[in-house]
Amino acid sequence: MNAQSVVQWILIIALAVLLTLTFTGVFVSTLVLALTPEGLAFLFGFLGALVFANKLLFGYGSFLLTAEAFLANKEIDRRELSKKTEEPKERTENLSIPSLLMLWLHNLDYYKYAYYGIFTLLLILTFLSKFNLLGSLVIGNYLEGAFWGASVITLFVFALEITSGYLLNKILEETGEL
Repeated sequence: MNAQSVVQWILIIALAVLLTLTFTGVFVSTLVLALTPEGLAFLFGFLGALVFANKLLFGYGSFLLTAEAFLANKEIDRRELSKKTEEPKERTENLSIPSLLMLWLHNLDYYKYAYYGIFTLLLILTFLSKFNLLGSLVIGNYLEGAFWGASVITLFVFALEITSGYLLNKILEETGEL
């Protein structure tokens, strides 16, 4: 099991434990006394977004490390890079390192669009509840707390995405494959 899988399962277990404690009414007293219901919604939004964005955070993070190693002229294992593109071996065996990096970044697009879609849905629901277009729902403040919790993780995903795109463009310019 690699580190990404271990962290993902730890986050899922932590979220499940937190949800179980919430629904059964048993809380860790220091956590509950310090948090308002909106603060708890923030924590749920933060942990939920962290679970959903785990593939993106680890994918972009390891992409950045690999891209920086390539720019520093360090040796990069082509087999490992080919595995991360999740393409058939026959398709990747004759490709250059920048092309493999481009495929790797393209492979993360599906997760990126799914994550941003869920975040946008949360944003729309938060706006609708805050402008009272859904009726007088009590959950408006809780949706807002979950939204701000998810926004923290989304900021990191967005920053890693922008940096990855910048490094890929820099690699393509240096190698002349642009």
